[in-house]
Amino acid sequence: MPMLKAWIKAARLRTLPLAASVIIMAGALSYLHLHFYPGTWLLALSTALLLQILSNFANDYGDFVKGTDQAAGRTDRALSSGAISPSAMRTGIYITVIACLLSGISLLYLSGQWSGSSWLLLLLGLAAIAAAIAYTVGRKAYAYLGLGDVFVFLFFGPVAICGTVFLLGNALTTPVWMASVGMGMLCTAVLNVNNMRDRDSDSASGKITLAIRMGKAGSYVYHKFLLSVGSLLVTGCFLYHIFNTNGLHPLEFAMVLIVFSPVYLLFAAHTSKIPMLETREDWNKELKRLSLSILILAVVFFIIVWFFV
Repeated sequence: MPMLKAWIKAARLRTLPLAASVIIMAGALSYLHLHFYPGTWLLALSTALLLQILSNFANDYGDFVKGTDQAAGRTDRALSSGAISPSAMRTGIYITVIACLLSGISLLYLSGQWSGSSWLLLLLGLAAIAAAIAYTVGRKAYAYLGLGDVFVFLFFGPVAICGTVFLLGNALTTPVWMASVGMGMLCTAVLNVNNMRDRDSDSASGKITLAIRMGKAGSYVYHKFLLSVGSLLVTGCFLYHIFNTNGLHPLEFAMVLIVFSPVYLLFAAHTSKIPMLETREDWNKELKRLSLSILILAVVFFIIVWFFV
């Protein structure tokens, strides 16, 4: 039982809502375009969650091997606390890779994309697995080069959302691209909070994140940009769809603003909290709140789409 708890802790279940939110958003966009298949969508959700767990395992392993967690004095990680051995974590990574492959191939088969463009989608899936591992593992781990933001934006935004929408049989329209960029920016903001929290320990261990490169003031401006533009793009994609389809009636416009304004204000509140965060516990709470806010945005979007369509 203690070992099971260690693996559950290493999987970092608190990070899974962020991965789920982009697939929920993709499902909403597919529903908006009148093609939504629950079985295919659930497999896409399964694949996204497995990729997130794989990334969490690899992150734990990579930071331990490089000595980053030890330099920060962290004992909340599976390897640095001694709860899981490095060899056991490597085995866990291999097993999760196999699970990702099985889920991804099943997704391609069920979506009907096993022929035609399947090779391209399969390559994209393999790239997602490689990106999940290479975040902190290997000599050229991109998180240590300040490229983590780029990969999180791509794989939590355009790759995840556009890929899921395509697999559900929908065209990649302007609203889809707007939402994918917006969600990618919001998810990148979560990483930015994480990197701002770990700025000192990362710098000491040679992990040069974008938050270190930009400094404290630059990181705050960057965070404000990600949240404000990201939330506007997600809201705007729905307004664009309505206007482009039927024309935007004043009542519809007012209803959308009434629903989405509190969400936008919520993200503005997240921005204002950053300068007041001091302890690691404060930063961790903000990480959880921001991830939950993004999930709420995706769920609200799905409900609104369901109501209007």
